Amino acid sequence: MLATLGFTITGLCFIIFAYTFNSLVIRKTNLKLSQFSYAYYSLALAFITWGVAAAIGGNDLLRRSIIVGNGFLLLSTLFMLDVWLGKKNRLWLWLAALVAIGLLYVRAVHYSPTPYMRGGILIFNTQTIVAIVLGLIFALIWLPVNLRVAKLITHKIGQENITSTYSAIYVAVTIAALIFLAARRTITVVLSFVAIGVCFVMLIWSNMLIAKITEKTRG
Repeated sequence: MLATLGFTITGLCFIIFAYTFNSLVIRKTNLKLSQFSYAYYSLALAFITWGVAAAIGGNDLLRRSIIVGNGFLLLSTLFMLDVWLGKKNRLWLWLAALVAIGLLYVRAVHYSPTPYMRGGILIFNTQTIVAIVLGLIFALIWLPVNLRVAKLITHKIGQENITSTYSAIYVAVTIAALIFLAARRTITVVLSFVAIGVCFVMLIWSNMLIAKITEKTRG
């Protein structure tokens, strides 16, 4: 029950963040960052998938849900890469898509997930090599793109002085995500969940703040 609640709430936070980013930030600033929203919608699908699997239970379903969730995670990473590469480098994006398919195949066949439930919490029990790959994806793709987006937005609204604060939230949520994906203890999972939730509440609030600042600037 706790796992289902945690995954569902976190997934909803991602959805609300993506929606407010698209409806408030993108529309107000006219920045072409729709793929950034799509990335978080896809990430939300991963968390909701894990939440449903945790609610139903069963080792086989849990294993399959991890694979499906990893697929959504890789899809969301491709959206992030699209933000980074832009339309002029679509060839690299297609190559990245092939790599993503290969990684998902290796994950399913050679590094099959071994999750389990403990005290109502879903423990991913991620293999070390898989945790390293996921860590590299977040550290080398998600974090730089998040920081780039933060810089683009603050520059667009003429508020470069808050870039460091805005960026710090993205750094914090990235660290929390890395800890969550590699967690093997119940307390670590719970604390990382809480940290991710708090960070995204702040990011949702920042979307609203950016929209207000943009309106005042135009006014």
